[in-house]
Amino acid sequence: MIRFGIRTGVLALLFLHLMPFAARAEQQRLFEHEDRLAKLYAIELAREKPDPFVERKIEAEKVRVRAAIDDELNDFINAVMSGGSGEILSLAGSYDRQRSLVTALETRRNEVEIDVELLEEEDKKYYLSPVTQTGAVDAYRITGSRAELLARRVILEERQKALHFFTGLQKDRLKKLGIEQQLQQFSLFISIGKYLAFVLVWILIERFLRMTLFLRIQNRNRRYRAMKMFTGGMYTIMTVWILAHLFSEYPRFITSFAILGAGIAIALQDIIKDVIGWVVIMQKRLFTLGNRVAIGEVTGDVLDVSLLRTTLLEVRMMTDHDVARSGQPIHIPNSHVLSKQVLNFSATSDFHEAEIQVTIPHAADWERTAKILKDILEEETREYAEKARRQSASRTVHFYLPLEAKGARVFMELHLSGIRFSLRFPVPIGERRFVISRLSGRILGAFAKAKIRLVADPAAA
Repeated sequence: MIRFGIRTGVLALLFLHLMPFAARAEQQRLFEHEDRLAKLYAIELAREKPDPFVERKIEAEKVRVRAAIDDELNDFINAVMSGGSGEILSLAGSYDRQRSLVTALETRRNEVEIDVELLEEEDKKYYLSPVTQTGAVDAYRITGSRAELLARRVILEERQKALHFFTGLQKDRLKKLGIEQQLQQFSLFISIGKYLAFVLVWILIERFLRMTLFLRIQNRNRRYRAMKMFTGGMYTIMTVWILAHLFSEYPRFITSFAILGAGIAIALQDIIKDVIGWVVIMQKRLFTLGNRVAIGEVTGDVLDVSLLRTTLLEVRMMTDHDVARSGQPIHIPNSHVLSKQVLNFSATSDFHEAEIQVTIPHAADWERTAKILKDILEEETREYAEKARRQSASRTVHFYLPLEAKGARVFMELHLSGIRFSLRFPVPIGERRFVISRLSGRILGAFAKAKIRLVADPAAA
């Protein structure tokens, strides 16, 4: 039994069971090679000097032994991997069978290594020692002569080399199967990540082209229509591409999506609405950080826009005459932008219009009064008006607006109580009261110098 390994067990029996007739024929060939090697070594040992011809015959026999062992191991590997049924295994089944094969090959290699060590020990004890070179037969000896021992050791060493080679190959294949199995386990997440990355890249490309190409169109009406058509076409192409790939990769996508989507929509409907609201905020640019906005009945400055919530600071009710600061943060679900009105005070600029009404007697010099009011108003609000114009031109480039931001204006209206002047001017959002207070002081001072008297206006009150 030294030719097959001293230790035998279940794996050896499995091998004999699975090994086809051709593989057993290879075993018979190994017996014949062993006999020829034993005769050649007997001739070599009988001579005092090495014979080159005999050595070449031994080397040639070693090559034939290695070829026979390779054929035997190939038959063994094919038999184990096919399982005798020829069925097509799943990736997990292939991995388990490959692991069993590697274990079997390692076990056989360990057995052969032990056999080689036993033969080396026997060679030292019975043949190389001067005391025991008589060739006396011992009950523990495996071979009957040193020539037979050398022949068997050659076959075992060639088998050892072959097993080392085939075990390395099968371990590499087992490693690859393990990686494929891990990738298969995370294939769903990888696919989701792939589609999310594609959507993100597509959005960035669409935004880049929209910002670089269409801003060159000077006509607002044409630019507005071209940008709307371009954006709609880009997202339509993206949706069609994603659906086409989903249908090709997952033929049962419609059925699975309908069943799974219904359950997810019911269980996570509020979260889904919040996510959709976030997408609307980002894509439509309803507001950004620092904007003063009103969502429903709540008004404040945008502190943060997350996937599910938008955080506002300085909350006030929309019914207040002025948007003042209260310093209280509030977290609003993003779904509110889908069902409630959204007012962005900073959509066109960081300024809004304020108004002051001044009434003088009918007999007063209204032309001089109008000039004083206009000079003071333009002097105090000229910087605000310029900034408002620049911001309005920049922030409304994507929209069709027939009117641009206006500067300070003075309107006059005749009433029974007197001549009423209405002063309209831009002020920074949140600073209306400070600006009006400063303007009122300057107007009162100028009127006192010009001896212009103010009268009460019941209609203005």
